[in-house]
Amino acid sequence: MITKAELADRLHKSLTGLKLINPKVVSEKLRDHLVYCHKHYDEMDADAKDEVDKVFEALKVTAGEVIQAMPESLPKRKLLREHAKVSGKHHRATDLLSILEQPPVEKLKVPFTTDARSIFLESAQQLLDFVYDIKTRGSLKSPFHVCFSLFIQCVDDLLAGMHLAQHGYCPQAYAHTRSVLECLDKIDLFVQQPQWLTLWASDDEREIINELRPSAVREKLGNPRRDPFYNFLSQLGSHASFKAFQARVAVSREPAEGGRRKLVVWVGGSPQEHHMLWVHTYILHALLSVMAKIIGVFEDRLDQAEILVACGTLAERFSKYVLDHLVPWSKKNGIPTDELEREARRWPAQFVRPE
Repeated sequence: MITKAELADRLHKSLTGLKLINPKVVSEKLRDHLVYCHKHYDEMDADAKDEVDKVFEALKVTAGEVIQAMPESLPKRKLLREHAKVSGKHHRATDLLSILEQPPVEKLKVPFTTDARSIFLESAQQLLDFVYDIKTRGSLKSPFHVCFSLFIQCVDDLLAGMHLAQHGYCPQAYAHTRSVLECLDKIDLFVQQPQWLTLWASDDEREIINELRPSAVREKLGNPRRDPFYNFLSQLGSHASFKAFQARVAVSREPAEGGRRKLVVWVGGSPQEHHMLWVHTYILHALLSVMAKIIGVFEDRLDQAEILVACGTLAERFSKYVLDHLVPWSKKNGIPTDELEREARRWPAQFVRPE
């Protein structure tokens, strides 16, 4: 580990023998030393890091004062942006993308997110196993080849949705959850009324919109055109609605000077607790819906006993998840839970396990 004394000695040696009357040479040596400190920061001990932190903090303050004193101009604006980046007040696209490429940060690892991840990973693997069984038991005829593709889209949307939810990108995760619902309805339609496949595969965009938009598909299946849950996901995840705006912002509890409240808009996810809990719950529910749907569509290619056990286990774990996390949160926030609790306890009974 690099110590504080070693850093001081290194700087002393780099300046020894210089003509201090030449500020350019001194400036270059100091710059080289700062670059060295930045590059080798992770190799330093605690005292050395503390010393470097103090130096860089002082430099940031001084640099900020110098930039602010500059006349208004494009160069000043660019310098302000760079200063904000190193001060943690502005975002770097590389950092935001890196966050999505890494495991969720510790502050997002709370009981309801870690429990959801555990349930999801086990059941998603079982779903992938069933998909493998389906594709390895001979070719699929119409409409089942299309249904298989739509199930694969469900898998992709579930994975993308859980990934985004785990990182606090709640509106985007809602959008992927909504896509799963659309796919499941289309699977039902193409199995029950395969004649619509011809239109779906055509280039008649106007007629596709008229006949195969989500509300029209629900109507063809004998369901209400309006699905409140689908609309809820649309408003929060897919449309530029006021509800989606609310999911991305927060307002300060106390007004600032002048009576105005501070509005905070999240970049790089919007991890509000209630949205984090809701979207993880909905993704698990969507996963259960996909597992249940695949039973009927590909019953001849799957071991029915195995998939019933998988669905029953997921239903039990999902029921417990709702009772352990969503119900207590709802009660804490004054939301009645009697109907939710009854429904949660009924889910496991929908999958009768073989004796």
